[in-house]
Amino acid sequence: MIADFKEQIIDDFLIPAFTLNKGDIIVINLLNTGYFFEIFQAMNELLIQNNQQNTTAPLTYVERHLVKKNLRERFFPTTIDKWLKVNANLQNSIYKEVYNYISKLSLKTPIRSFDSIDSKFLSLFTTLSHTNNITVDLAGIPPVVVEDVFSLLKKTAANGGAVIVYDRYDEFKDDCTLYLEAKYLKSSFAD
Repeated sequence: MIADFKEQIIDDFLIPAFTLNKGDIIVINLLNTGYFFEIFQAMNELLIQNNQQNTTAPLTYVERHLVKKNLRERFFPTTIDKWLKVNANLQNSIYKEVYNYISKLSLKTPIRSFDSIDSKFLSLFTTLSHTNNITVDLAGIPPVVVEDVFSLLKKTAANGGAVIVYDRYDEFKDDCTLYLEAKYLKSSFAD
């Protein structure tokens, strides 16, 4: 067992209980509401905190990469090469797959020129170079690319990893180990 989540109420949303095992990909639909990020962040914090005792297979959240904007960055921008040398586990070659997913990418491409999806891919592959037990949100990933991201996550789970995907829609309902949907406990979102 990688993680065990007990049924919780987070900001008027009921999140069902689940257990994450090696090889699982769990999709949690947090509904397409304005509360998505608050619920996802609270739930993710609970999951990561509860899982910290699991030293053999800790869960890691795939954070969006941000380069600080400062004067040095303006004249000496962080490139993909510099970023990977500092942040990726170079012993695990999966980080090199980022070049297959980001268009117009070279070693000298400044990270500040990335759009949000390129930044998400960079973070995903950097995280996967360290661990294959991850939590990731699909918010902000365009529909044309989300299929590629999900197939990569499925491959990660199939290779012995464990993945929790936070989403706003149910497009992967039939393509995962377990599909869960948050339930809003009030009568409407306007309450």
